[in-house]
Amino acid sequence: MSYTALARSLRPNKFASVVGQELVVRALTYSVRLGNMHHAYLLTGGRGVGKTTLARLIAKALNCERPENGDCCGTCNSCKNIEEGSFLDVIELDAASNRGVEEIQAFFEQLRYPPSLGKMKVIIIDEVHMLSSHAFNSMLKTLEEPPNYVVFVLATTELNKVPLTVVSRCVKFSLQNISTSKVHDYLVTVFEKKDIKFDDDALEPIASAASGSLRDALSISEQVIAVSGDKSIALSTVFEILGLISSETLESLVAAIAKNDVAEALKISNEALSKGASAETILDQLATVFHKICQTKILNSVGEGEAGNVVIADEMPVTETDANLFYQICILGKRDLHLAPNELVGLQMTILRILAFLPERPFFQKKKSIETNSRDHVISGEGDVDMTESSASDGEKCISVDVGSSLGMLFRKVDTTTWPHFVKRLGGNGLVKQFLSQSELVSISYAKSSSVCLIKIDSSFLMDSDLVKKVNFYVSDKIGEAVEFKTKFFDEVESSLLMIEKDEKEKSINEAYAKISKSEVVNAFIKRFDGKVLRESIKN
Repeated sequence: MSYTALARSLRPNKFASVVGQELVVRALTYSVRLGNMHHAYLLTGGRGVGKTTLARLIAKALNCERPENGDCCGTCNSCKNIEEGSFLDVIELDAASNRGVEEIQAFFEQLRYPPSLGKMKVIIIDEVHMLSSHAFNSMLKTLEEPPNYVVFVLATTELNKVPLTVVSRCVKFSLQNISTSKVHDYLVTVFEKKDIKFDDDALEPIASAASGSLRDALSISEQVIAVSGDKSIALSTVFEILGLISSETLESLVAAIAKNDVAEALKISNEALSKGASAETILDQLATVFHKICQTKILNSVGEGEAGNVVIADEMPVTETDANLFYQICILGKRDLHLAPNELVGLQMTILRILAFLPERPFFQKKKSIETNSRDHVISGEGDVDMTESSASDGEKCISVDVGSSLGMLFRKVDTTTWPHFVKRLGGNGLVKQFLSQSELVSISYAKSSSVCLIKIDSSFLMDSDLVKKVNFYVSDKIGEAVEFKTKFFDEVESSLLMIEKDEKEKSINEAYAKISKSEVVNAFIKRFDGKVLRESIKN
């Protein structure tokens, strides 16, 4: 069979042809040029990033008959023989199938003899992490002090499985995943060189799906070429092979989620799977959208590797906080797909979970509105609150709010005095509760469409616009009408619920401390053991 796979036929034959590993290539060519090669190298990185390729290029550079500024020529007999695997002084070992002590010791027996054809004897051990612990131990001495004509090149995808005693004896190079843009540019060069027609946007999904592996990108390309035949490679063909949904379908799905349209979201997901898309890739695409929302709203920028016709993040009315949550739901849903009865169930339950956490918009969806006075008015300082006064035990007057009244009616009567009591009735969790409890009312402007509350806040952290939106949604839902909060920063807020509760707690502790100090039993203990009452130990 004359055909050779793209990943093999396009393997670089010189350091200068290596894609995406500029730092490693520069270090190696510099060492070769100066003759400062170490006796052992360890190449680590993911699949398809060039570990084996670089190992063979090291062998070529050390044995090349006509080296060019630290690089091999790629055309001499030594370079050609190494490329073909017939050079006697370059020995490759696959550790996955030769992992025992006997195999390693037999292999190292060959090191006693100097190179027969080349200048250096190069030992390449691929997937070195597969060796047994005894095999690792047997090679330590040789790896530390090999003959001066031997160079070891070890390659692994799982550095954590290689003993530190081995790592410490090598110069380690960590090969990075190749960026999407570089993979894309490389594919364009390959396709144009081989005169393969393709649509402008067809190669971007291949580059993204490769996840930094040039070999994976070439393997996917071969599938696409085989399916397309003599036709130009189209984006739809790439999506079908990769199990992706089109940008339009993804946009429709995200729009359905944003509108909280359960029926439409489930319909789109069902149709997507029936057309050959996979639940795993759909969740990957959704997670990418939520990542874009965070990236766009926080950094106001779009990252590398974005497909051309992708949903615009700003069009989805979701905060970056919610997008973070939805991203996590997609990732966990993808992780649990194998536990679902089938992938449709797993995908749709993940989408339903996202919909369950969408922020409600109660003033658009409320079926039952509360009638309010049509006259717009502003309350500041005093209000017409229907309250009763009762006497506390210490003679001071306290205000009590009728807990039987609806929150909506209370909101229409609240003023700066009763605001803390109203906040307590609102409740809430997390930052929403913290925001409300640390707020002090300045004024309220009531209106039919949307009332506006001007409040004081003593924490700039709580003035975050997304948090204020959450508070707007929460309070609007609680009182049954739209309300918008406007914040002003003050160094001190004296009449917030938090400060009132803090004062009450302090007062309660003072009273308890006074009672304890007058206790005969306590005073007897203090006198007997020469002790004292620690005020800070009193709990309310």
